[in-house]
Amino acid sequence: FKAINTYAAPVIGYSFGIIRWSHTDIDELNRLNRTQLTRYRKLHPNSCIERITISRPEGGRGLVDFHTLYNSEIDNLRQYFHSKDTPLHRTITKADRRYTQLNLHEEHAQLERSHTITQKKEEWSRKTLHGKHYNIVQNPYIDQELTYKWLTMGQIYPETEGFILAIQDNVIATRNYRKFIIKEAIESDTCRKCHQTTENIDHITGSCKLLAGTDYTERHNAAAKIIHQELAHKHNLIQTKRVPYYTYLPDN
Repeated sequence: FKAINTYAAPVIGYSFGIIRWSHTDIDELNRLNRTQLTRYRKLHPNSCIERITISRPEGGRGLVDFHTLYNSEIDNLRQYFHSKDTPLHRTITKADRRYTQLNLHEEHAQLERSHTITQKKEEWSRKTLHGKHYNIVQNPYIDQELTYKWLTMGQIYPETEGFILAIQDNVIATRNYRKFIIKEAIESDTCRKCHQTTENIDHITGSCKLLAGTDYTERHNAAAKIIHQELAHKHNLIQTKRVPYYTYLPDN
């Protein structure tokens, strides 16, 4: 993501205002980004599209939106030419009657609108599956900054990051998803473990009785080990170096 934003996007951005790009062309650039990320397993093909270009502190992945970049470059170039008072700049401004996408002759020409972050969030929240996670995070008792801190720290592989977001977007191939969303011809959407209720993300991550004594316990113990080790080091209760949580064994 950083490579795309830092190296690829600016190179393309240099052509905005010089080469004539259509709305469809820019849509294709955004689509190309998504397909390449999917190809290399960094993005689930059914993940929320709006979320990709929302900033990481707000729950997105911070990828450049070429529509936003295009409008920004066009606006900056127009302001530059209109702010100059040299004969050359005045001549260019007067002559550009839709010869370029800057259309400098019209001082207050309207730019093509792109979705703002607020509009993207609204679209994200309105989606039945994708919006479920977003609407939960908006609860006043949830700290959004801490919730999405892992997205800003850059400590996990992009493939893992994409998988976690796919879980949050409810697009993992559970039986419920396959039967009612993908419309696969399966007889039942009941859980393959407990065979008692619908198999969806919420059930798998927190309410399957057969997983309660194993996977859920291991998950809680792992979190407790991290907290225990941090507190022990903070209060100088142990002198050993920090070790990965999965090898840490708290003293009784």
